[in-house]
Amino acid sequence: MRLSITDTIQNNAFGIRAISNSVVPFSGATIIGDRSDGVRLESASTARFEGDNVITSNDGNGIAVHDLSFAAFNGDNVSGNLAQPDVACYPQHSATRGAGTVGGTTNCPN
Repeated sequence: MRLSITDTIQNNAFGIRAISNSVVPFSGATIIGDRSDGVRLESASTARFEGDNVITSNDGNGIAVHDLSFAAFNGDNVSGNLAQPDVACYPQHSATRGAGTVGGTTNCPN
């Protein structure tokens, strides 16, 4: 699956859930007030946050990076989510680039 997220996503179970080798570019998206993670990457999925994205006030992590998934950031605001850290790396073999620049907390190595 390949799509581009540029809209406001709010008040859902998950904001965006990418699974099974999905590739999702985000540019100018607002993801707010979801009942779980704002963005959840699973099963070798990739998200590119290409700037000006705001991910906040979700009940779970702002972004949860799971097994074999990857997230890259460039000038985004991921902060103020209820579950901490705002950007979370979960086993096995999740990875990020730039997670320390999003303004919120992270447990991901850069």
